[in-house]
Amino acid sequence: MLATVVACGTANAWTVYDNTAAGSDLAAGYSSVNEFGDEILLDTSTAARIITDFSFEYFGINATANAQVTLRFYLNDVLNSKGFWEPGTLLWSDSSDPLVGIPPTERATLWWQPNVFIPANSFTWTVEFSGLSTAGGTWGLNLYDPPTVGNNYDDYWEHDALGNWLLQTNKFNVPMNFAARAEAVPEPNAALLGIAGALAILIFRAKMRKA
Repeated sequence: MLATVVACGTANAWTVYDNTAAGSDLAAGYSSVNEFGDEILLDTSTAARIITDFSFEYFGINATANAQVTLRFYLNDVLNSKGFWEPGTLLWSDSSDPLVGIPPTERATLWWQPNVFIPANSFTWTVEFSGLSTAGGTWGLNLYDPPTVGNNYDDYWEHDALGNWLLQTNKFNVPMNFAARAEAVPEPNAALLGIAGALAILIFRAKMRKA
């Protein structure tokens, strides 16, 4: 289902979000014992919305053992009392088979292949570090900005102990954009339409040549 740090992806996939460029590294990070994450805006120049590959950078320091991490994707479709669209519909989660044995490190990348359709141009992805082995350690995500593909807001979402989604910012005006990359392919129907369109063009050109 996933692998630790790899430089590969699904063939014929489009990069629809990328905030991992070396020049965007803010040399900072954020950690929490709560579930937290980032709403990302996907590249609108392509209709590819089936996320086939997703990766993010994490850190785990001052820990004596491994951790467990759960990745989730949400649609921001709940309007809260402050007028913001917060995470609502759970689109995908690996909570039934979370990644365990994450080693402490100053910086590493984790990679998933969720193969999930995103029915919008944006969604929120979250992580949750857990397990008794994380005691004494600090686990979190690295901050990068700006994204080189797609876009982002400078805030982040955190799910508190009471079950509320809190929209948070950094008091030092540091963009709270976590290092992540997403690749996607079009829906099968869209792909078939694209092939049909290409064939139609070829047929038209063939007839023009015969004329």
